[in-house]
Amino acid sequence: MGRWCTIAPLLSTELGHGIRLPIDLSNEVQLIEIPNWLMQESITKWLGPREKDQLKFDSRYALYTEYEAESLGDPMSGLPYSTTKQAYALEKITLTNLAFWLICPSALQFNLAISADKHSDSGKWFLRQCSEEKRFQVTYFEENKQIEKSFLAEVTRVSEKLITMIRKGAFWISTRSLIQGLKSDYWELRILLSWIALEALFGSSDARETTHRLAHRAASFLCNPGTQTYEAFRLIKQDYGLRSSIVHGMLVYKKRDPSLEQINDYIHWADCWIRMAFIKILSSSDLIDTFNGKGREEYLDHIVFGIQG
Repeated sequence: MGRWCTIAPLLSTELGHGIRLPIDLSNEVQLIEIPNWLMQESITKWLGPREKDQLKFDSRYALYTEYEAESLGDPMSGLPYSTTKQAYALEKITLTNLAFWLICPSALQFNLAISADKHSDSGKWFLRQCSEEKRFQVTYFEENKQIEKSFLAEVTRVSEKLITMIRKGAFWISTRSLIQGLKSDYWELRILLSWIALEALFGSSDARETTHRLAHRAASFLCNPGTQTYEAFRLIKQDYGLRSSIVHGMLVYKKRDPSLEQINDYIHWADCWIRMAFIKILSSSDLIDTFNGKGREEYLDHIVFGIQG
């Protein structure tokens, strides 16, 4: 059994005052400075020109995890689904990236993942796998923000919940849809996948009055009763209309495409609803179980009518 690591160099990430590295996040994932061995010629010779430039000029930090493995492709045991140790390490890093996106929106993202093993005699790391990854696409609301120290404890708590939760059910479907949406280069697909994430959480098994029921459920879950709930209901219902226009090909009948500012606003509001929902659900193991289990429908219907418990 040898020592392995998977490392994802971060793009253009800025850390706030007082953050000292390395930082242990959750499930053996760390936020670290780029290690010297990653810049050695024995590693970089396997990278393309773009990846080399990224490491040299654009990446100061990385998400990183170490583990024991027999080889590349070594099966991961102890999980209710089939995966390799390297794939599971990358999944943990991706879910940690998502935790950062949820708690402290910023430009934290990666588009490269490297798995390496450590030679037992020389202590040197050797590259065994390098994969190009789709990075999270950030909006102009996030691109100039940095990671603040005050958020790290909450990022750790949320990443722990995401990494250890069951890989089935509505909340897991929502999580996977959100990740794919964040990685999309196309604004139409980004919006659609954001709404799939929201529909997985708040959609009804009864297809009648889909828009009204989804907006009512989401607003009732996210807001306190009263004017705030009604305003959220109105906005969610309005934004869902763009999702429907995209799905049903109705944008071609518009006089002109949405402006870049409008697109960013649509994405921003969908992101806001998702963040609020995920943070609330992840605050409670009972809510995670409810949204991943068979009690979601009854729970959402109860909160719409103000029924507690």
